[in-house]
Amino acid sequence: MKRLTGAALCLAMALPALAAPPVDNLTKGIQLYKAGQYYKALGYFQDSVKKKPKVWQGHYYLANTYLSLGDRDQAYEQYRLCQACRPTPDIEAACEQIVSKLAAASTTSMPSYNDPDANRSRNQYLIQQKQAILDDAGRQAQLNRDRTMNAILNETAIGNGGRASFAPDATAEDHERAMKIQRETEKKNEAIYEAARRRAREIK
Repeated sequence: MKRLTGAALCLAMALPALAAPPVDNLTKGIQLYKAGQYYKALGYFQDSVKKKPKVWQGHYYLANTYLSLGDRDQAYEQYRLCQACRPTPDIEAACEQIVSKLAAASTTSMPSYNDPDANRSRNQYLIQQKQAILDDAGRQAQLNRDRTMNAILNETAIGNGGRASFAPDATAEDHERAMKIQRETEKKNEAIYEAARRRAREIK
């Protein structure tokens, strides 16, 4: 079955690059997918097909991502959905070829999720996916904090052990402006965290 999955995956990845429609989640997912960050890309593609179920590119990339992660059942379903959305002829043909290979092996090689080992693998897969989403949110939040720190340092402060420390001639307005910037940053970060937590909760 590994040979089958490998062949199907090679076929999927050998197809020409697709022009992504102007959908933020799809665009971000494609960037992560091409970078080989499949767990991170997965959540973005899932959001994309949920919001735009008739856009075939979302189903196509989601199917490729599932296949890359070894989830052949979900890959099969998404390739079928991609076909239902009337993709270009080359993508339609590629989807049909991969679907045929997956279907041919399904009765003999597909793992059963009633099997304890398969269930453990499945749970680990879901945990990793959720953690990747939360880690990505943490990195985005830290990047926002770093940018805020740089803005404060550039205006009225000096570095002090990695924290913002105001110069002796800083005014009360300087202090207030810095605090305002930090509050706005944390408000943005909370929105990032909440969106990540929501996406993680939707993974089942």
